[in-house]
Amino acid sequence: MIKKIIFFVFLFCLYCELCQQSTCHSQPAEKFIILNLHWNNNAIRLNALHTTEGILKKKRVAHGRNPFLYRVLSRNEAVIDQGYFEVPRILHFDYPGDRNEEISGGRFERQEADFVIKIPAHENSSKVLFYRLKDTHNTNALFSTSTVKETPGEIIGAINLK
Repeated sequence: MIKKIIFFVFLFCLYCELCQQSTCHSQPAEKFIILNLHWNNNAIRLNALHTTEGILKKKRVAHGRNPFLYRVLSRNEAVIDQGYFEVPRILHFDYPGDRNEEISGGRFERQEADFVIKIPAHENSSKVLFYRLKDTHNTNALFSTSTVKETPGEIIGAINLK
């Protein structure tokens, strides 16, 4: 009886693996841009830019911890794409306490940090603007804007793509 159960569990796992592989391969690859960015003194600048093909993850839903927004602009200054991102400024750490059984820890907020953002590559994209949001609670209104003139916060960086 145990051998049958193990056999069926093995078949189920094999089936799940095959289904997952076929689903991943059925999604079309898209072109996207990997932006390696640097955060320093409340400003964002570009370290490196790389264009590649692959599958992008879905955009995350905004919440109070994401006070930053990027906007990809076309040549005529229309918003093509936008999304939220985080700057990984907080570093959590652990260390052994006085006794071996204890572990203590803390957090350290860095003034500088390097991080990566992946954005879809569009034919007519020309620039990416980075914003620190004014109001992180009213996130629904942010994605209704389609022009650069409607700013959701202060601009803390700009990158030319062309």
